[in-house]
Formats: sequence, C-alpha cells, structure tokens
Amino acid sequence: MRNGTRLRLTCGRCGQPRELVGHVCVARSGRAARRSATPKLKLDFGKCETCNKPVGNPVTHVCAPRSDFKRRRRAAQKREKDQARAKRQADKHEYQNCKDDDCKRSACVAYKTGWREGYQTGFNEGYDAGYGAGQRAGYSEGFDAGLRSCPGPHGGG
Repeated sequence: MRNGTRLRLTCGRCGQPRELVGHVCVARSGRAARRSATPKLKLDFGKCETCNKPVGNPVTHVCAPRSDFKRRRRAAQKREKDQARAKRQADKHEYQNCKDDDCKRSACVAYKTGWREGYQTGFNEGYDAGYGAGQRAGYSEGFDAGLRSCPGPHGGG
C-alpha cells in the first residue's frame, strides 16, 4: 500500500475528507442532513498499488486489475468487418457476364431487365417487319418450290 495506514478526519454528515477549516458539506436532504457535521476520525489504509483502488480492509481486499477485454473485442469486430469487406470485394463481378438469375446486385438486375426488354422489343419489331401478315406468311418467300421439292414420301415427286 502506497500511502500506508493513517487516521483521517472525515465529516460526520457527508463522509467526505475534512480539513479543520473551510469544509462545505454536500449532504443530501433527509436523514443525512439531520446528522451532525462534527469531524470524526477514520482509519484509512490508502490505495492499492496494483489496482489503484481505495483499500477498505487490507485483510479482505481482493485486487481486480483492469481487463483488456473491450480492446480485444473491438479488435475482433474490426477484423471481422475487414474480412467481410474483403469478401464483398472478392465477390464483385461484371454485370454483363453475370449468369446468376438470383443475383440481387442492382447493376446485374438492371442489365438483365434491359436486355430482356430490348430482346423482346427487337423480336417484335423484326416479326412485324418481316412476317407480320400471318404466322405462315414468309413460308413461300423463303423457298419457291416449298414442300413440293422434297424427295421424301410426303410431298415431292
């Protein structure tokens, strides 16, 4: 113990250390305010050298040094956060080459949606321009002889 054992003068009302002159008592109202403010002698054992806490009873004092648990926990959380960030960056991919239909990245969803709509629009425009008259309108345009030229048993000669 750093300071050693000594007798200390304390206030009978608030329990704070008291000098002979100029003590301002800060007792709360109620029972403590009714006690007298006379000085009392109190045995003081000082502070513990290891934990720097006041020693009430040197026989029963159990030293509890400070732990670094909070610092280690914060370091572990930061490490996990950095690993998650590295994993996210490793998972990045080109939205044009994304083949995953369940991919939730906004760039992939927008690209796939635009591609599908563009494909459907182009298909519809091409169908209307070339084969708009009906389902079999372009059959005779592609091949003049048609089914008649087939050497098989179903139409040809």
